[in-house]
Amino acid sequence: MKLSKHIWFFAAASIVFAAAVVWIAATGLGNGKINNPTKMPVVMITEISPRTGVDGVSGIQANGDAFGFIEVYNNSASILKMKGYQLVLQNGSSEKSDLRLVSDFALKPEQTGVVWIQPGYSEQLNWKLSKQSFREFYKLSAEDLPDERIAIWYAEGEGLGLKGPQTVSLRTIEGAEAVQAAYNNPIPESMTDTRTGRSIVYSYPEDSSKKMQYKSGNQLPTPGKLLDNQIPNGKEFLITELMVNSSSDVGSLDVYAYVELFNKGRSSADLKEYQLVYETSEGQSKSWDLKEHLWINAGQAAVIWLKPEGEGVAQLTKADFRKHFGIAESALSDESVYELQLAGTGLEGDKVRARIALDRDGSGERVAVAEYNPNRAGEDTGAKGKSIKFSYPFASDDPVLMRRLGGNQKPDPGIVDAKRQIPGNTQLGYYFYYGHLHAHTAFSLDYQGLKTETPQIAYEYARDKGKADFLAVSDHTNPPYKDALPGGKQRWVETLRMADLINDDDKFVAIPSFEISWGSSNGRYGHMNSFVVDNWASPNDYSLKTFYDWLKSPKNSRSIAQFNHPSKVFGEFNDFDLLDAAMDEHIQLLEVDTNNHYLNYIRALDKGWHIGPTNNQDNHSRNWITADQTRTVVIAPRKTRQDIYEAFRQRRTLSTQDANAQVMYTVNGQLMGSILDAPKELRIHLDMYDPDPKDYFKTIEIISNSGLKIASWEGEPSNSVVWDITVPAEHDYYFARIMQADGHRIVTAPVWAGGAATGKSYRIPKIEYTRGSQISVGATVENPGDSPLEGVQVLFYKDELLPENKIGEALLQTIPVKGSAKAVMSNWTPPSAGGYKLLAEAVIPTGSTKRHIIGYTEVPELIITEVVASNGAPAGSTDPFEFIELYNNSYTPVDLSGHKIRHYSGAGPTLYEDWGLNPGRVIAPGESLVLWLKTEAAKSKTLADFNDKYNTKLGDSQVMEIAAGKGLNNNNINRLLFVLKSDDTQISYVITNKKSNGDDKKPDKAFTFEYPQTGTIEGVAREPLQTPTPGTIVDGQIAGAVLP
Repeated sequence: MKLSKHIWFFAAASIVFAAAVVWIAATGLGNGKINNPTKMPVVMITEISPRTGVDGVSGIQANGDAFGFIEVYNNSASILKMKGYQLVLQNGSSEKSDLRLVSDFALKPEQTGVVWIQPGYSEQLNWKLSKQSFREFYKLSAEDLPDERIAIWYAEGEGLGLKGPQTVSLRTIEGAEAVQAAYNNPIPESMTDTRTGRSIVYSYPEDSSKKMQYKSGNQLPTPGKLLDNQIPNGKEFLITELMVNSSSDVGSLDVYAYVELFNKGRSSADLKEYQLVYETSEGQSKSWDLKEHLWINAGQAAVIWLKPEGEGVAQLTKADFRKHFGIAESALSDESVYELQLAGTGLEGDKVRARIALDRDGSGERVAVAEYNPNRAGEDTGAKGKSIKFSYPFASDDPVLMRRLGGNQKPDPGIVDAKRQIPGNTQLGYYFYYGHLHAHTAFSLDYQGLKTETPQIAYEYARDKGKADFLAVSDHTNPPYKDALPGGKQRWVETLRMADLINDDDKFVAIPSFEISWGSSNGRYGHMNSFVVDNWASPNDYSLKTFYDWLKSPKNSRSIAQFNHPSKVFGEFNDFDLLDAAMDEHIQLLEVDTNNHYLNYIRALDKGWHIGPTNNQDNHSRNWITADQTRTVVIAPRKTRQDIYEAFRQRRTLSTQDANAQVMYTVNGQLMGSILDAPKELRIHLDMYDPDPKDYFKTIEIISNSGLKIASWEGEPSNSVVWDITVPAEHDYYFARIMQADGHRIVTAPVWAGGAATGKSYRIPKIEYTRGSQISVGATVENPGDSPLEGVQVLFYKDELLPENKIGEALLQTIPVKGSAKAVMSNWTPPSAGGYKLLAEAVIPTGSTKRHIIGYTEVPELIITEVVASNGAPAGSTDPFEFIELYNNSYTPVDLSGHKIRHYSGAGPTLYEDWGLNPGRVIAPGESLVLWLKTEAAKSKTLADFNDKYNTKLGDSQVMEIAAGKGLNNNNINRLLFVLKSDDTQISYVITNKKSNGDDKKPDKAFTFEYPQTGTIEGVAREPLQTPTPGTIVDGQIAGAVLP
């Protein structure tokens, strides 16, 4: 992780010392006792550079100090948020304490950052220095020191003091001193440490005080990098392997049991004075002191050999140990084996949830813990001579609990493969929290449990039975939500009260929420959950647009919302339109469980939304959390309501169908949910673990625009996988889709490529096509930017963006500023059968890189072009001449055997009827078939009656009679009509009476539709209440012969 700094020697005759003191970093074994970082400052000052001698404008030596800095280090196990910290500069008795950090500045555990001290006159002189200016001055890259690790502090006057004794202190928001560092001591008026262009370096305080140890002045500045031993060793040991039930050469004793330890620290560390502790779930414990030296080099392993008391054991040697396991001395030297003679026996294999722990020297602080047999005795220890292997811990509530990879493994003491060591780019300081964000109680109209099961009951059940970290109760606000409860209490007020009653930071987070549900009677926009709002909202009072306005109003400035189960039945939020920059700050989540949800996740991302995925059970009975294994995973530094809300806002979420899978996904070192600043390449890192040893990860896919697969992994299945890959930054967003061997899917939040060239800058709003034996396809590319686009290549594909699926290309020479241009591919022969998807990929040059923007449209095989739902039948009877007009949009005859029409008569996903189409009936290409829905009132009607009704001359081959019972509902609500294959695959659909305004009751009026054109399979509704024309397709209902 660290690189040694360059050591510079200076001779100066004009100062007191003949030579400056220089710190030579120790790299050998002579470190002495390991320090306990928990007794040291949380934040450390590791370097100060007060005098750069550069004025920030000319770049020449001058009296100005434009690039002075203080290097700080996060010595804690959590994210260190320094916004509001105070910088105190003291020169002798004078003190400046007016410098307070007002911008966001946070460091991850074991991470360094830089506080850049700009003198107060820098703004007056209009230096206009940027963080890139700082990096260029010190010859650093953005990878060496990214923007988020640089904080700017504007000082009054000169900035850091130069003459005489100086003290720099950091104080917390509450005013408590966090750390201090001194220089130029103890000589008045001296400038011993403040030579131009040099810095002072410090190491950790060995006396557990807040005062950093001065090591050397006049060093070459290296902001953001640390020396060896500048910071203390932390919890440097991992337990990576246990041998509990060893095969034996001496009777029945486990004479070759061992504990393998790995040093993940920065330097060698000694095990002397540490303690091994063995504990069982039954309350039994043993402890063994390590009284002898055993140094373990950084990045190396050693073995504690647990030698039981018994005849013949004492004579066994380290050579016997190696021989027993077939390990060469070069892999496990004598110096790497600690013989621990036990008084009695050691570890036991017949215990459940047994633990071995390593405690720090005399302090009792726990450094590492490994648990085996978590579910039953012998689970990991049943096979004699087999070991249990572990990997490094991260992102769990217990930061020292090893990740168990599984028992009954082939033992290899002293050898630790890379996947059990901590990767340098694994994100630490965040933790996985599991729960749900969508659950109902008796406060909801459609709750199926007891009327006494309130939000409080749900929170307690999820906490106690479901072992969840959090739960959001989100009852429907449809009537009767606003009606008073017994005693006059209001549901929303009671939800808030109960959530606050149960909420217990760091133990369980109770989240109050509500679900606004637009159904078939009020727009069918979809369902949404809202958090951190001032009140609740009813679907009867708000349309989708006015609700968005309410969410982003000043009174709801911190509100958060979630798209719930987006689907054609519940609603897809007007195809995720109505996006603007303000709305994008309030809707951060989308439920991803079914494949339909997953496709809508991609659709919403394509539309420009910045959202993270969740997975919730939408419980309507007493099974909160326990109904199945699905979970929403929130990645946050603490288990508090505010930290979880902030994780929502930063989109640090996972959707998982596995109850305890862990996936850490970073790109260029930034956690999922991040928006990057136009990088040229993406360094993707995935660290995945499942505590269940047999829950293997099978495949990983990196997904981008329109579901494009950028990269994939399919290695050896394991419950612990680390994967790193670098790809060019050519698309808008990138997320990981992970499959486990049991079929469980995990979806991460994306990381966005960011910068000016995102999907919002260039887009393909529409793809058009003609109809004929050979067709043309057009893709319009927009350029809302401030400069023309030159040489844009547009590639056309069928179904998927694969080389073998490419069907043509075109070149757009120029796209003007704020304008658009249409790329046209002509003379393509469409497929002979079935529906398909047309895709267009615009390749846009952007300097030395390219951006790939994708659009698509669906071309369904069968589409509905006309529906009549009412003939004016009196109340209580059915309409005799209802019909659906079905059109063959393909180029071959379609056999309707097995096909069906699904009629959703209400808002729920189960409220439908299926009408099977007659076997053997065929629709010719480019022809329509009228489906006469013969209701009870039509039993005696003939085709002649139908023709008389609509003044047509349709023959038997043009009409199919379907027994439809009560037929289409016409009760003022909108309804969905799907064309399905026999396996329920959706071919296309339409929504009638979309405004839910009673148009469906108007007798002998038709709802007519055009072919799908918006990237979905939904037919485009034309103006309602047309004169019925069964069997006749009018202009515009299907693609024309010429591109528009």
